[in-house]
Amino acid sequence: MRRNGDEVTNSLKQTILGISLFNGHLAALAVVKGKVTGRWVCERLISTGEELQAALQAAVQATKFPGTNVSFLVEDVQFVHQYLQVPPMRPTDRDRYITRKAVQEKPVDSEIVWRCRDLLKAREMEGVVLDICDKSYVDKIITACQQLRLTPVMVVPLTVLFEEQIRSLSLEPDESILVVTATPHGVALLAATGDGKQFFNRFLNIDLTEGTAARRLGREITRSVMFADQQFGVTIGNAWVIAEPQTVSVDAVEPHVNIPISASPLDPDPSYWTWVSLMLPTTHASNFVPRWIRSAWKMTLVRRIAAGVIVAWGCAMMFVEAEILLAHQNRDAVIPHMTAIQTITQEWQQRVRTLQQQREWSQGLAEERDPMLVAWVLGVVAEKLPEHLVLDTVSLSRDGDEWVIDVAGTSPPNMTVSAKELEAFQQSLMDAPLHVRVTTPWREVWMKGLQAGSKFVGEKGRSS
Repeated sequence: MRRNGDEVTNSLKQTILGISLFNGHLAALAVVKGKVTGRWVCERLISTGEELQAALQAAVQATKFPGTNVSFLVEDVQFVHQYLQVPPMRPTDRDRYITRKAVQEKPVDSEIVWRCRDLLKAREMEGVVLDICDKSYVDKIITACQQLRLTPVMVVPLTVLFEEQIRSLSLEPDESILVVTATPHGVALLAATGDGKQFFNRFLNIDLTEGTAARRLGREITRSVMFADQQFGVTIGNAWVIAEPQTVSVDAVEPHVNIPISASPLDPDPSYWTWVSLMLPTTHASNFVPRWIRSAWKMTLVRRIAAGVIVAWGCAMMFVEAEILLAHQNRDAVIPHMTAIQTITQEWQQRVRTLQQQREWSQGLAEERDPMLVAWVLGVVAEKLPEHLVLDTVSLSRDGDEWVIDVAGTSPPNMTVSAKELEAFQQSLMDAPLHVRVTTPWREVWMKGLQAGSKFVGEKGRSS
């Protein structure tokens, strides 16, 4: 993961609004199809949900952001980050143990939410970092987004990104180092290997502007080096400091430590951390947005299709009842009317079945039940297959927000029949309900090696 001009280098060319919210200071970074299109900084300090909603609305307008997904990188006094060593135990007991620790460490006397990240083991003890926050803080963010019809896909604390600092230092994979980072309200110490595997984190409430800060920071660095040696059996070779010059001086700290200490070559601009946070997957262990919230658009799709099924069925029933009443008024026309009613009923029943299939497909997307979706796609492809074509393989795979369908089979020896049926088959896949966008047309492959009984491998496409 790296920064390259103003282009996101991850595989997903996403459209998303990145928000950093550090102790009430809000800044926005708009990314459209993987490229930065706008930046905005709020001049006011954010403290309430109403102020946050107004700032979000201003950010969307100022950056001309066209999407709906929003990611938050946050740090606040309402967060607590705690490193724990958990003894071996069953998963259920481990969850209860960590929950008790989270309640003991909670920053406020109110309902909390917490997430945990697993680190390397030390002497059979599992390493865990707890991120704990007041639930009302997360609720405030989610509510502000929903009021503006935005979808919050991620809320992660700043400390999650510290491992990215290590990757920016170009170290040897087996080298052990300590990274010292100034946070909005303290200092974070991260011990890790050169390839980013973390031994432990420490979070200290140190005011770096105080006169004794250098001495205290040096003492904590020494303690961390000793802890790494005792618990993990590793030797920390050097320390790197990432902080603004006015907050801490490497020269002032150096006399108080017994390992080489240097300033990091990384000089992040104000939007750097927001940029890096957009590379994280929404399934990250420290994401405070529940899955059902970030998947709300899928559930909305399911509800709309379900409503369409109900409305269509109701219209069909009312239409049938009306035809029956008219038939009774003229008994001589009963038989013709009954035939018409049966035809109309069958047509509406077929429409309802089609809507039901689309509803099941949408539910499969919402619940990520791939086997059900695969079966449905196979059924549609088989139904669309012309008489003289024979399917050998059909595969379905996920690529970002799209589904990739690969179709291979055998065409008849007659070139005229083959061309006609392959073209019809390709067009049927492009139509409803699959709406495939063909990326490898049959004609390109077919014309290269056309022979009697040759295989067609041209039907490859994507469906959103």
